[in-house]
Amino acid sequence: TLANIYYQSFVANFVAIGGTFSAVAGCGAPITKVQPVNTSVNTASVYPNPASHEFTISYTLPADAQCNIIVYNIIGQKVNIPVNNEQQTAGAHSYQCNINDAGIYFVDFAIAGDHFTKKIVVTE
Repeated sequence: TLANIYYQSFVANFVAIGGTFSAVAGCGAPITKVQPVNTSVNTASVYPNPASHEFTISYTLPADAQCNIIVYNIIGQKVNIPVNNEQQTAGAHSYQCNINDAGIYFVDFAIAGDHFTKKIVVTE
């Protein structure tokens, strides 16, 4: 069924990023307990939010990591690339971004194999 295909895809992707889970035998193997996945970023924030044109992207790396951070507008266009595929050292990192146009933006983090997005609203 379509549900089984989605489930198998979820499990494969979840395990590929280091997740583990417990299943109930004989019940189509539903997930009953999800354990946290180790992440390469201890903290990540985009502030202030909402912002008036200028905002700060900050994060802390527990270990050296390959980093890529891109800011996209609501229609998926790249508007700023604070970090362009750089090897960075462990510790705190911070970048100022300036966006001229008001709107909704997405800060896309790709750090040491982890991938996540934060939303920022820029006002006039």
